[in-house]
Amino acid sequence: DLKKYKDLAAEVAKKIFKEMSPTSLMAEPLIFVHFAHGIGEKQYDRLPNFGELSTLLTQALSEYNETNAVMELVLFEDAMRHVCRVSRIIESPGGHALL
Repeated sequence: DLKKYKDLAAEVAKKIFKEMSPTSLMAEPLIFVHFAHGIGEKQYDRLPNFGELSTLLTQALSEYNETNAVMELVLFEDAMRHVCRVSRIIESPGGHALL
């Protein structure tokens, strides 16, 4: 079912976004965050892979641990996805969610 959906989505996307390459349209993973260019800079953009996201989150965690009680977190893919979602909710005006 998922493969069929992805194939249909790619077909529709190619029709609508003719100027973009199919590989950029259906790129995986799809990670958008408010801190794509650094934790201090609020620019909502796409990160190309989990490696860059992990680097940013590890730097932010290190900075946090320097000034607060040490929080040892393991940043696996699902945890990083949740951080992105929560960050997006917090940064959105009037953002809220049921977790």
